[in-house]
Amino acid sequence: MSLPDFPGPSGQKKFLVYPNPSAGDFVIKHTNPSGSELKIQVFDLTGRMVLNDEQSGSRESFKIRMTSSVPGMYIIRIIEGKAVYTAKITITK
Repeated sequence: MSLPDFPGPSGQKKFLVYPNPSAGDFVIKHTNPSGSELKIQVFDLTGRMVLNDEQSGSRESFKIRMTSSVPGMYIIRIIEGKAVYTAKITITK
């Protein structure tokens, strides 16, 4: 199992997404909550957005549920203010 990480400007891990791969339930851990709103977007490999959510940036962790999504690889994008973080996640069944 690998943990996609989202390095911040100075190289420290800003976000962790786990477990990966998963059956569709993922936890996003915010390692340095700033209080800014977070926008979470997930795209399939054709570029179609399959999830669009907003979360409070003051929370340390939160879950996203994609259990009805087709197994495969997806791109997760987390937007915090002007910063954009991306990583690959995999859904298995």
